[in-house]
Amino acid sequence: MQYINGFTENRIADYRFSYGTLQRFTHYELKFPIEESRPLYSGNYLLKVILGNNPDSLVLTKRFMVVEKSVEVVARTHQGTSIEERNAKQEVDFSIRYESYQIQNPFGDLKTVVLQNGRWDNAITNLKPLYLKDKELDYDYDEENNFWGGNEFRHFDLRSLRYETEYIKSINKSEDQIDVYLMSDGKRSFDRYSTQPDIDGKYEIRNYDGNESDLAADYAFVHFTLLYDEPLQRSSFYILGELTNWQLRKENRLTYNYDTKVYEGILYLKQGYYNYQYVLLEDGKTVADETYIEGSHWETTNEYLILVYHRPPGARYDKLIGFTRTGM
Repeated sequence: MQYINGFTENRIADYRFSYGTLQRFTHYELKFPIEESRPLYSGNYLLKVILGNNPDSLVLTKRFMVVEKSVEVVARTHQGTSIEERNAKQEVDFSIRYESYQIQNPFGDLKTVVLQNGRWDNAITNLKPLYLKDKELDYDYDEENNFWGGNEFRHFDLRSLRYETEYIKSINKSEDQIDVYLMSDGKRSFDRYSTQPDIDGKYEIRNYDGNESDLAADYAFVHFTLLYDEPLQRSSFYILGELTNWQLRKENRLTYNYDTKVYEGILYLKQGYYNYQYVLLEDGKTVADETYIEGSHWETTNEYLILVYHRPPGARYDKLIGFTRTGM
C-alpha cells in the first residue's frame, strides 16, 4: 500500500474467445492503470499475472515505468567519435536541464540509463555528468556512451497463412497445428550496409485472413534456420527481438543440427509482422553480441531511450524524473 492507491491484486475480467482459428484460445485484455490500482510514485514497476489466487502460478511479468516529467532531457545521436570504431558504432550524447527542480548533488544523486531498441542486457548505466553549467548537466562523452550500430533487423510476414509471403518458405497445416518455415538465414557480418526498412526489432499482431486480429489471428510454430558449418564451443546463438521480449532464454536458444549443418529454433507466434536478429552469447556472460552474425554499421536505424532517476537524500526509492527518445 506504500506505492499503490487501491488494491495490489485485481482480477482480469475483460476476456473473449477466439473464433475461426485452429488454435483455440481466450484473449484477455487489461488497460492499466485501472481505477482500483494506481501507482503513487514514479519509478520502475513489475506487473505480474498469476493463475487463480496462487502467487506461485506465474503466467507472465511485464516491466513498465512511471515518469514524472521534472527535468528536460535533450539528446543527439550520431556516428561514433572514436576513430577506431566510428564506422560501426553510434554515439548517444545528451544533457539534463533542471531549472525548476531541486537536485542537491547532481553528480551523486542521479542515475541514467540508455537503452537501445528496448534491450536491457546491453544498457549503458550510471554515466556521470561531465560538467554543470546553469542547471544543465552535460553527458557528451566520446566512448562511454557508444553502442554498436548493429544491422537492420531481419523480418518475416505472418499476416496471412493462406500463401507464402515475404521470407516464408512454406506453410504446413495439419489437424492440430500450423508449421511455418522461414527462408534460411546466413551470416552477414562482412556484408556492406544496405538500407532496409524495419521497425527496430518490434512486432505487430495483424491478420489479413480475418476481420479481427485479437480473436481471429491464429498461432503457428515458426521454424528458424541459421546456416553455420560447425557448432560453436562455449557459446550459443539466440533469436532476439520484441518477439522474445528482448530476453535470452532457453525457449529462443538455437540448437545445432549435425546432419544439415545448421542452427535451428522454433517459436510459437501469433499472426503478425515480426522483426528479429541473431545474437551470440558466450558462456558466463550476460551481454549478447549482435555483431558476430549481423555485423555493425553506424548508419543503421535504431531507437534509443534515455531514463533519468533521482534519489533525494533520505529517500527510499529512485524517482524517474525524466526521459526522452532519440534515434538514428
